Amino acid sequence: MRKVFCETLGTSINLPDSPQRIISFSPAVTETLFLLKAGDSIAGVSAFCARPEEARKKRVVGSYNTVNPKLLQELNPDLIFTVTGYQREFAVKLSHQMPVYAIELPVSVAGIIDMAVKVGLIVNKIAEATALSRQLHETISQLKPVD
Repeated sequence: MRKVFCETLGTSINLPDSPQRIISFSPAVTETLFLLKAGDSIAGVSAFCARPEEARKKRVVGSYNTVNPKLLQELNPDLIFTVTGYQREFAVKLSHQMPVYAIELPVSVAGIIDMAVKVGLIVNKIAEATALSRQLHETISQLKPVD
């Protein structure tokens, strides 16, 4: 087990070295988990997690700010991802019962890359997060400015 501090909530959570039962209430986090090759560890998603296609095969446990408590208990997650912004109050409430990590809502391209790296660090997919960050930087550097 390792202790992880969530700055956005001001809380510490205990996580296994490699969380195996992850619930994501964020489409961006869900897609990132698949990019990090952690899709098999996703036990549940929100109703809005539709990418990649494999995400649609995961159990839907709620929406942006609602959850099926019985299903949540049944899935017994190692880790729940939410984001800040609209989900902040939901994340705080849920964190009193479960291990919740709220990712700061990105507001820039750099923030999107940072979010991907942060998700990788939390789920202990550091090499994958580094490779994804590098790939995203390379892709961005090849974009041509719009005149």
